[in-house]
Amino acid sequence: MALGFGGLIRRLPVSAPDLSRALNQYVLWVSLPALTLHMGVTMPLSWQILLPASVAWFGFFGAWLWVRWVSRRLQWDRATTACLLLTCGLGNTSFVGFPLIRSLYGEEHLWIALLIDQPGSFLVLSTLGLMAATYYAEPTAAGFRLTDMLRRIGRFPPFLSFALALLLNALQFQWPALPGAVLQAFGATLTPAALIAVGLQLQWQATRQYRQAMAFGLSYRLGIAPFLVWITYGGMLGVHGPLLGVSVLEAGMAPMITASIVAAGLGLNPPLASAMVSVGIALSLVTVPLWFALLQLLS
Repeated sequence: MALGFGGLIRRLPVSAPDLSRALNQYVLWVSLPALTLHMGVTMPLSWQILLPASVAWFGFFGAWLWVRWVSRRLQWDRATTACLLLTCGLGNTSFVGFPLIRSLYGEEHLWIALLIDQPGSFLVLSTLGLMAATYYAEPTAAGFRLTDMLRRIGRFPPFLSFALALLLNALQFQWPALPGAVLQAFGATLTPAALIAVGLQLQWQATRQYRQAMAFGLSYRLGIAPFLVWITYGGMLGVHGPLLGVSVLEAGMAPMITASIVAAGLGLNPPLASAMVSVGIALSLVTVPLWFALLQLLS
């Protein structure tokens, strides 16, 4: 409903881009840090948290192999190759992922998605993603610099909140009633704000022109990536229950909006980047629940 409301606002006499940017900033600076601080102090600290944290890294490496293989056979240009690497290699594990995980697995398992998103998707984009993007964008883009990467990580509010929450967790800190309630209240606004922002950003203009590239990119993002996580983490590593389920579903989320923004900003086929996000989000609202139903059936 919130996603559709965002699409409806686009038809009203308001500045959809300005409203979308405002909602994005609210999510990044208020609701997501609040949710991170609220949940991070109570999540279990054990070796098992490394498993969901590695999901995004595993998925990006698989995307690199997949895009490289397809690109050579179809002779895609550098911009298309890089765009698909970013958009099918990184999932929307927070803006779309958190609301879906909350609705399918409940609030009590949202900490697993948090681990997949912060030390996972965000760090992959800030390191391997930016390195790949600048490499393919050369010589028009500035070269990759380690200081820029560290500065980007250090200025990202949700990640700073995640690091603080881990420290408080290690010190066995518990939020008093009032601060805890405030953080929970602001964290609860994440789902409607994020989905309205996503609805405001959906664009469909380039879907026909790039149907082939989108088919290969979205087949990995929505199908191959979650399947690889399922058989690797579940079949080979013995992960089970909600830890496996949330990991599989987050691995199959739509392309990350921030990754598409990075691709567009560096001139890496901006129309394809926008189309991957728009079509991917629409399809993921069907494919993610289907993965959930399949996991429940086979568990």
